[in-house]
Amino acid sequence: MNQDQSPPPTPTGYAENGGVRIAYEDLGGAGGEPLLLVMGAAVTRFWWPDGFVEALIDRGFHVAAFDNRDSGQSTHFPASPAKPVTALFRKEVPAYTGEDVADDAVAVLDALGWESAHLFGHSNGNLRAQRIALRHPARVRSLALSAGVSSDAGRLKLLRYIHFGFVAKMARLRFPDTPEGGLAMSLAVSRSLASPGFPFDEEEARSRIRKDEHSPVRDPNTMGRQLGAHWSGPALDSIRVPTVVLHGDSDQLLRTTAAKDLAAAIPGARLVVTPGVGHDLPGPMYAVYAEEVRRNADAARSHAALPSGRPEIGLSEPIAAQLHSTSRPNYDIISIGSVCPARPNPGQAARERTDDLTNRQDGTRSRKGLMFTAAFAAAALVPAGIALADGDAELDADEGAAATAIEQHGQLSVCGTTLCGETGEPVQLTGMSTHGLQWHGDCVNDASLDALATDWNADIVRISMYVQEGGYETDPAGYTARVSGLIDDVTSRGMYALVDWHILTPGDPNVNLEAAQTFFAEIAAAHANNSGVLYETANEPNGVAWPQIKSYHEQVVPVIREHDPDSVIILGTAGYSSLGINEGGSAADIIADPVEAENIMYAFHFYAASHREPYIEAVDRAADQLPIFATEWGTQTYTGDGENDFAMSQQWVDMMAENKISWTNWNFADDWRSGSVYTEGTCPDGPYTGTTNLKPAGVWIRDQIRAT
Repeated sequence: MNQDQSPPPTPTGYAENGGVRIAYEDLGGAGGEPLLLVMGAAVTRFWWPDGFVEALIDRGFHVAAFDNRDSGQSTHFPASPAKPVTALFRKEVPAYTGEDVADDAVAVLDALGWESAHLFGHSNGNLRAQRIALRHPARVRSLALSAGVSSDAGRLKLLRYIHFGFVAKMARLRFPDTPEGGLAMSLAVSRSLASPGFPFDEEEARSRIRKDEHSPVRDPNTMGRQLGAHWSGPALDSIRVPTVVLHGDSDQLLRTTAAKDLAAAIPGARLVVTPGVGHDLPGPMYAVYAEEVRRNADAARSHAALPSGRPEIGLSEPIAAQLHSTSRPNYDIISIGSVCPARPNPGQAARERTDDLTNRQDGTRSRKGLMFTAAFAAAALVPAGIALADGDAELDADEGAAATAIEQHGQLSVCGTTLCGETGEPVQLTGMSTHGLQWHGDCVNDASLDALATDWNADIVRISMYVQEGGYETDPAGYTARVSGLIDDVTSRGMYALVDWHILTPGDPNVNLEAAQTFFAEIAAAHANNSGVLYETANEPNGVAWPQIKSYHEQVVPVIREHDPDSVIILGTAGYSSLGINEGGSAADIIADPVEAENIMYAFHFYAASHREPYIEAVDRAADQLPIFATEWGTQTYTGDGENDFAMSQQWVDMMAENKISWTNWNFADDWRSGSVYTEGTCPDGPYTGTTNLKPAGVWIRDQIRAT
């Protein structure tokens, strides 16, 4: 063990547990009831928000926090070759045990002179707090458990709790092996885990990250050792102290079922699900969480622990009132014990992104950064030391790092008004649309698709095949073969392929009905087993009412379903796919008379410089009742040319993020218009990576896709 650390000046103290030094800090509130904060793996005591600590002190607590062994200023163990993710699932001799980790916290209590304390555990610290209470029940007064899983969780149940798509998407980020790269990495984690219902406080995050110079997020081996600490203690039903389980309904890493199961496992536990909260502790919720901790501690003080049986679920009335009085008052309590956001705003994360993420070294991957991003969720959440049976497959960090959109989400479906992945998680895909293949097919090649997949980090490519204007009708067999080949090229790179039957002139899709049926029958038959294919049956119907457009869709959808019963089909709408708005209609026309079919969505197209606030508001409302996919949009006027309006574009991007509306931007080509992302002459030779050959719209859109 490395014992040569120089202790920093007070208020840092050191507790001893069998030769291991545990750094701790008295955060204030002397004279109050003892409360020990237990942080998860991969981060240190500096990640506790100052505002939350102050809220706890204001409610009568004497607060302390500590660095887990192998993190921060506590003792670090010798390097081991274990990878963070595989350490979770291997049977091997650990550097230390889960019991050792629980004993560390008791050593801190001894050093503070506390006979017992209330515990607040967050993320993997939630799990550690459970185990402290199980191993040392006389030292724990009450438990507040936030954003974590049950210590009893078995392997299969554990895997069902985690949003692995989010983990894999984090793993696609790249960070240089530099101090600046480390800052960007930690900031990206903070932003990715930030609560969608509240603005991201970048200043607070940066301050916290800069204090955390000893953080093991920069050391994958440390996380491997922490995750390898096996636990052999008792089950949760032996806990007899008042317990409150707190969980955000927008937690990016853990499903709400993890909290429900945890609360059900502890006798008398109370479950509180908070609206708009992710895997962090957002500022507007400090008072809410502190009040819940206070309420739970009061139960311990008055010996009013809840009886065994089903967990009580819900916010106390005073706390619910506080929730409604936060800076985001638009929350609705929808049942006893469950609260949900009326309209959270995950688009804030895109608006708040910084140059730390967008100005990384193009085309390079920091192995250390990849190891971290692939493993962070597991390190922060998962019960350490869960081992697979002999012969079971192991998870590999490198495999997580290479995860593609298709690997993350699998077969897509429509659940309610949202696009969802294979496991039911809401999905927002972002990517690019090609220009017409008859004009700019040379821009869609191996090098450009590689750039979209690995440099732009696109999830989806819309393959735009015009029907008229020199397109499909001139060579049906040739264009069918071209589209079929591009589907393979796109999906083999892990991106979804959206097949666009690009009708524009004439605007009535029924004119091309027989051709559409032939084309989609051939494409669907050829790719029926490819889970990466989506279909757009009519690009921009215009000059024709919704009933006629609906009739067309009702004759094309069954043709696709005959061969491919599962893929998502996107239906063009009236008024150039504006939900009819451009021609005096509205989404109400579709809502009143929808196409009756499974896994369908409705197309919406817009150009930010032309379609402004009234359009945004209309789509925002419609998204409550219709599954919408923005298959074509631009930052310019509806001509695809003119000045870029990035401010209005950002409003659109934020609204789409808020509503989980997937999108493909027009267009991935080198046309002379401002809407084509590349400068003239880029195709076919490129280069396509980086920003050298990008127009202003291209730079902006690439940043947007990379930030989602």
